[in-house]
Amino acid sequence: MKRDWVFKLFLGLLGLYGILHMFTGKLIVGGAMVVVAGALYYITTGTKKGDDQRQLRNIKNRTNMSIEEIHELFKDMDTPIGKCWIGGHKWFFGDCVIFGPGPFKDYIAIGLEKDGRNIVMKSGFVLDKLEPKAGDEWRLEQIIDTSKTEVNADSYAMFAGQKMVNSILVDNIAFYIDEYMDGVNEIPDTLDTYKVYHYNSGDSIVRDVNGNEYGKMSTVYEPLSIIMYDLSGKEIGFIVANGENGKGGYNVAVNDKMLGTMYCDTSSKKDEYVLDTGEHEIRLISFPVTREANLSCNYIVAIDGVQQAALGANLHIKLTEDPDANSVENEIICAFDEEFLHLYFLLADFMLTKNTFIR
Repeated sequence: MKRDWVFKLFLGLLGLYGILHMFTGKLIVGGAMVVVAGALYYITTGTKKGDDQRQLRNIKNRTNMSIEEIHELFKDMDTPIGKCWIGGHKWFFGDCVIFGPGPFKDYIAIGLEKDGRNIVMKSGFVLDKLEPKAGDEWRLEQIIDTSKTEVNADSYAMFAGQKMVNSILVDNIAFYIDEYMDGVNEIPDTLDTYKVYHYNSGDSIVRDVNGNEYGKMSTVYEPLSIIMYDLSGKEIGFIVANGENGKGGYNVAVNDKMLGTMYCDTSSKKDEYVLDTGEHEIRLISFPVTREANLSCNYIVAIDGVQQAALGANLHIKLTEDPDANSVENEIICAFDEEFLHLYFLLADFMLTKNTFIR
């Protein structure tokens, strides 16, 4: 990606500038620049060199939890990448708890630092790092060979949706570990199971990966107006700017019901929008990009504090192996709950159109 090369060039220049500072006697400033450049390069390019592991969470082990205790806590909980098991991982001393791998190789490994003081969570997709015990080798065989999979909108949605949800799954497992150490033992039967939907600028029809159609999106950028129609042309819902550039918020309606006006939450440190319907507080909250699937503009839809959907988008992507095909804008919606499904579709288009920096 051109954006990756630009970033690497920036890091190289930052490191070179730091070295020049060191030669002129400014050792502290120059050294700091070199360290920052090196650290950013390691974090952002690790997956390109076959080392896909990232230390996503480091949780203080306040109650001296063992690997066996962590496994016992989650052993009956189902996730999009399966239930957990005990095995080995080349990053950890001794055993660790492993969720996955899923069909696209994604897994989460939970281990202890050598002194046991911290619980460390890593996610990855390089299977050679995993060391299953005797009888568990089958866990590494339930993988989709993406090199033999036809490239289309459905297959990409399944792939990208899993990558996006896996990053959320790490956060939520970490939350339940912290809660357990605080004395709260309320582990759900399932966590972050979802259904994936998608649509793109080719025909703007919302589909699931089984080809079922749910409606058609229509977007006008200035002034912002996002409308969803059913397949017969009847309006399902809309998000429309209230005033110039949405200074008065964005009016939201679904299924003939005005939900209210959505505003940017300027008090949040993240890019965040809030909609108070009188019955529910609905928040659209940004989270980091999903690099492995080239998804940017990622958001969580939270209703009354509960995550209900994850949204992601590509500005330019070819959803076919045809080299002459045009690139399209593509949006992925992973719904954990479908009560507000039409709203998720509208918000997916909203979050893409509002992030004008990628246009």
